[in-house]
Amino acid sequence: MKLATTDKKLKSHVIRFLMVDNQQITFNKINETLEQRLNGVQSKLLDDQKSFEKMLNLQWDVIIFHVAYDFNFEQALTIIHEKNKKLAVILLSDINAKSAEAFNILKLGIYDIIDHNNLDHLTLSLYRASIYSRLVRRELQLNLEIDKLQQQTQSLVETTEHAVAIFQEGIHLSMNLQYAKLFGANDPEEFSGLPILDILQPQDINEFKQFFKKLSKGDLSQPVLKIITRNPHLKDHTLRLQFSNAEFDNEPALQLIIATENELSITRTGQQGPGFASVQDIYDLLNFAFIQNSKLAVIIYRVDQLPEHVITQNWNSSRVYFAEIEKELILLTENELLRLSETVFLTTLAINDQATLVQNLKQFSLQLPTQLDILQQTYPVNIHLSAQLLEHLPQEGDITALLEQTFKHGFDAKLATFKDQLASPIEAQQEQTKISFGAPITEPSIHAATLSSHIPSDATQKALAKHIDNNTIQLYFQQLYDKEDIDTDIYEVTSSFQYENKAIALESFAGLFANPELAIKTDRWVLVEASKRLHQFLTTCPKSRIVVNLHAISLSDPNLIPLLAKLVNLINSKYTRPLILQFEERDILANINGAAKFIQAIQDYNIGIAVANFGQSIYCVNILQQLKISFAKLAPEFTAQLHNDDGLIELQEKLDVFKQYDQDIKFLISELNDMTLFANAWNIDVRYLQGDYFQAKQNHFLDSAG
Repeated sequence: MKLATTDKKLKSHVIRFLMVDNQQITFNKINETLEQRLNGVQSKLLDDQKSFEKMLNLQWDVIIFHVAYDFNFEQALTIIHEKNKKLAVILLSDINAKSAEAFNILKLGIYDIIDHNNLDHLTLSLYRASIYSRLVRRELQLNLEIDKLQQQTQSLVETTEHAVAIFQEGIHLSMNLQYAKLFGANDPEEFSGLPILDILQPQDINEFKQFFKKLSKGDLSQPVLKIITRNPHLKDHTLRLQFSNAEFDNEPALQLIIATENELSITRTGQQGPGFASVQDIYDLLNFAFIQNSKLAVIIYRVDQLPEHVITQNWNSSRVYFAEIEKELILLTENELLRLSETVFLTTLAINDQATLVQNLKQFSLQLPTQLDILQQTYPVNIHLSAQLLEHLPQEGDITALLEQTFKHGFDAKLATFKDQLASPIEAQQEQTKISFGAPITEPSIHAATLSSHIPSDATQKALAKHIDNNTIQLYFQQLYDKEDIDTDIYEVTSSFQYENKAIALESFAGLFANPELAIKTDRWVLVEASKRLHQFLTTCPKSRIVVNLHAISLSDPNLIPLLAKLVNLINSKYTRPLILQFEERDILANINGAAKFIQAIQDYNIGIAVANFGQSIYCVNILQQLKISFAKLAPEFTAQLHNDDGLIELQEKLDVFKQYDQDIKFLISELNDMTLFANAWNIDVRYLQGDYFQAKQNHFLDSAG
């Protein structure tokens, strides 16, 4: 594939066309002419139906059809329609474009009919057709987004447990029953047409008017306000008001969600991704079991030591592998089996004493599957048992602690006895697996095991601390390229410090993994300095946003959220999410519940979350199921697949699988450091492109898109 461009600012006009022809000479002649006359082209030649169907899985602007080996242009149109692709098709033919035959062909859906020797006409038509295809795709995308927003808005109004209302110009248009009941009415229609002030009746009217005035002008940078209401049905109650943009009858509107102070104090558990049991599910299972039995055992099945060729296999094989394990365990258990994560399952068994429990577990151990036949391949499987005898029903709030204790109480089938699975601090560091509802049980991390041989000297860490004190850390800014030309001003922030005449990147500096206090201090410094720089740059580029990489330990920093609240005020952006925090995939998966709580805690501060090195673990889909993130930055190995057509198609198939778990997820692909990689990245369904070809890392903000 070739791509030529005369101006980096016109990369968005690179035209991608797929040509069907059995003559390489004709393709070369056309391609050479188009490269000279257009800002840039990317093309592919083929001549058979099988290759055509395969290549349609990638993204093209135009199809140029001349002569094929085993199919014609009408069959090509049918294939395009069946694949639901919105593409302009140019037919190369010597047919008179003004004849009745040409008219009938155009009615079939052909965009234009051109003589392959008329390169001037072809150039102009190709350019117009590419714009047409993109506009059609963009229109369809916008319509889907609008429909989805309207459905979400209506669904929220009708089904949410919170009070929800829709306004235009401060007047009630639509509200749910909870909203009506909150303010003493039984019929939501009673509030239609009434001003918002008449219902909310805030104690501080001036504060609310100033707040609502900003919202009415489209400024939703601070969308949350707490008020004390004087409404007689809620007198002196504190209400938390959260506003957001909405649509009503295809017109812009404001949506209000209200929570009372009592609701804010309630922490809800068990709202995880589909397929995984919640705390409530486990409590209900135990409650039902104790109705029938005075004593019972909680039994946990844990899949351990996943074979490498399962992890590296295609995604379908991995999913089938875990599904088959669950089927085997269902056949083995008498009572209901709950799935806590991809690799952990729970059940109960009526048992009166410890000796009987040991006897049953020993029998279970002999029945556990040791291999699975999946997709005509045989895979090994290693399942461990843990169990604990219960004499009474635990409180719902004690379920998590019960499971952690049960998980540690592993059963050794050979010795027919229980043993502590975390026998030593070293083993605990290297092998501890945490149960997190809806989260995967992470594979044993090699990082902790190998870190000891790579921990830098104290001198290196002292040097970093000194750089922080002296404010001599170097920040770098790299602009992302938005293929949709909407978020054109996003910059990823990275940092380094000098030690022995070498620049050491803070994102990969092992000393910060060994020194948590220093890691937190470093993250705070980078956050503050990057926010200051962004605030200054906003005068030049008001829509700019930054992505700041943080270490996992910062999630446990109690001072981080108050700092973030101050930084958002310092940045003072009029646009949404000027600050995006990026964490490594492995860190999120290791503590997905903690990440969920963190995201919940910062949602009022207009801050986004991104995940770096996404896709390295087969459990990454749990992040898409459970967390609302701004985007996922694909791991570098995905970029390597851009070098050839087979890799492109395989990469797109993986992205399609990810999209099944979150249709709205946006992907970023990085390390696009040459023209070929950058061009090929246009053919896959990713939103953001990053790399030296568009913009190398800079020590200051530089707008390469404007």
